[in-house]
Amino acid sequence: MVEELWTAGRSSFLPSPSPGHEDEVVDFAFGLHPGMTTAVPEFRVEKISYRDGYKRPGEDGVYVNREHFQKLGLPESLELAFDTDAAVARVKAEFPDLPLRASADPNQSFCEYRLYSSLAELQSNHASKLGKATFLHIPKDKSPEAIQLGADVVTAYITALVDQVSSQSNPSESEL
Repeated sequence: MVEELWTAGRSSFLPSPSPGHEDEVVDFAFGLHPGMTTAVPEFRVEKISYRDGYKRPGEDGVYVNREHFQKLGLPESLELAFDTDAAVARVKAEFPDLPLRASADPNQSFCEYRLYSSLAELQSNHASKLGKATFLHIPKDKSPEAIQLGADVVTAYITALVDQVSSQSNPSESEL
C-alpha cells in the first residue's frame, strides 16, 4: 500500500480527474501520516522510525513481517528530512497551550511501522524524496471543537513543513 501512495495516478486521489490526466502520477513533496493516539491526549510528531520490534498487530489484526525490511538491507532506523523540532516550535508559537511535542520514541506501534514503511519506500525507490515522510499523532477526541483544533494544528504543521521544503528547494529565499 505504501508504494502505491508514492506512485499513484490522479485517479487514485480524485473522484473525477480531468480527462486524459487519470494516469498522471501525483508528485508529492512529502507525505504526512496522521494517526490517533489513545494513550496520552497530546499531539506528537515522530522524529525517527525503527525497523525492528513491532510486536502488536496492525489495525487489520495482521502482524508485521519483521524480516521484510532486514532482507531488503535497510538500516535499523530511518530519520526524517525535516527539522521536526523547528516545525513543532512553529506550531507551538501559534498554539502556545497545545500539548504538542516531537518524539524519538514511536513506541514500536503500527504507526511506527507505517512511517518506517514510507521512509523505506522513499529510500529504496525515490531518492529525491529521501526522508520526506512524517507522522503526526492526534488526540482521540471526537468533539467538534477537538476536530477543528486538530484540523488547525495539521494545517499549521503542514505549512511549517512546506516552508522547510520550499527553503530547501530555494536556499536563496531563506536568506531574505
